[in-house]
Amino acid sequence: MVMKNKIFKVLIIAILSANVVYAESSRKIRISNVPMSKIEEDYKKLGDREDLFIKDKNGVYKYSYGDTAQKLNGIDPKTVEVFNKFYLKDKNEVYYLDKNKIKILNLEGMDLKTLEVVDNSYLKDKNSVYLVQENKLKRLEKIDPNTFKNIGGNYVKDKNGVYKYYFTYITVNDKELKKEPNFDAKTFEIVDPDGRYVKDKNNVYCDGEIINGADPATFEMLKKGNINYMKDKNNIYYWKTKIEGVDRDTFKIMENPNFSKDKNNIYFLGEKTESESYPPEYEKKGNDVYYKNKKLKDIDANTFETMISFFGFKDKNGYYVLDRDGSVVKINDKEVKIKNLAKSSFNSNFFYDGKNLYFIKNHKFERIKKAPKTDGISEISDRYVEIGKVYYLDYDKGELIKLEKNDGRGVFFALGEDYGKDFNLNAEGVETTRRYIYFKGRILKNADYDSFGIKYNDQKNVFEIRDKNRVYETLKNE
Repeated sequence: MVMKNKIFKVLIIAILSANVVYAESSRKIRISNVPMSKIEEDYKKLGDREDLFIKDKNGVYKYSYGDTAQKLNGIDPKTVEVFNKFYLKDKNEVYYLDKNKIKILNLEGMDLKTLEVVDNSYLKDKNSVYLVQENKLKRLEKIDPNTFKNIGGNYVKDKNGVYKYYFTYITVNDKELKKEPNFDAKTFEIVDPDGRYVKDKNNVYCDGEIINGADPATFEMLKKGNINYMKDKNNIYYWKTKIEGVDRDTFKIMENPNFSKDKNNIYFLGEKTESESYPPEYEKKGNDVYYKNKKLKDIDANTFETMISFFGFKDKNGYYVLDRDGSVVKINDKEVKIKNLAKSSFNSNFFYDGKNLYFIKNHKFERIKKAPKTDGISEISDRYVEIGKVYYLDYDKGELIKLEKNDGRGVFFALGEDYGKDFNLNAEGVETTRRYIYFKGRILKNADYDSFGIKYNDQKNVFEIRDKNRVYETLKNE
């Protein structure tokens, strides 16, 4: 299994270093079967899952609607609390339910007397805040527990600032915090659940960039489908950009959310247009065709048709796709099986026709050498793809390199452009044995697997692909 997401292509992964020391308890939680008839009738349900934990004055039990419950011997019923569905705590320890076993989780220095549940993701005591992550508790260094607040959208804050989570790829789901110095912590809040839009008393931000002129006090989302419009007391915005000349009071998003209108005009992707129905993002104006309001060079409007299967188009002169800069790339339909041509997603740079694999290189549509026959691929990044197994695209040679010792199972992450890391997972999706680090499709010898990932260097204000021994690449901070 290969997990695919834009975040795997991230060039910036930020981290607030957290030194975590786990302490193993000598206590063991013994589980024994108890008939429900021996449990008090007025037992209390624990947590928000009615079918999992219950207690009476004699003990704590795991229960799943039957005649028998499993007593968790050693957990104190007077002080027990359930959080995050599979976690419990009492006056003595913090516990995790792993299938039919109870694991005792404890951090060295954790103060159990003051330990309390913040929400399903966090605990705190008088000294620290703890993230519940990957069947472990992780201490968040330098976070003030008295003023800590989980805002949502991967943001938290305290009296000292606002912090955002980023993935490190050191383990499958490992994430850490980086302080975001540009936000006002007292007034900071997220606008949408994903955290792409946030605001404070000074500004509104989209993906960390200021939306110029937006009024924080009145700013709100106008979302339809996956298209974002916003408004405040003065303006209407399409994503980050103000729609010029729009009448705010009569503005309306149309059935196709790429289009909107007011009493005076129709807008396509936030720009004035004469049409209100055409394939999304394409528009005819006289004898020309435009894509996102950019004219497509030498395309005949009278015979223009979109080709949905490969996110391209055709006219009387041939078949075409767009490069990422918006330039037109012509396809040689004598070499490519157009009727079978497809690509996995709109933003992909890989195309396939059942026989060959293709990519766009220097504004040309080229066949990839040494590619297996396929009628589908999973793109991990611009360089790494999964076709049964994982391959690396040598861009200069235009050929695929099959990764050594990669069997296509588990999870593979692309770090930056050329580095990769894979993990073995068991049937429950839990990381098991270690695997390999790759550079340009080859195993990177002498790299330390356990510490290899992307780290934020706060002294240099840059992000680095590194392990405990060295820095392999410095990434752009943008």
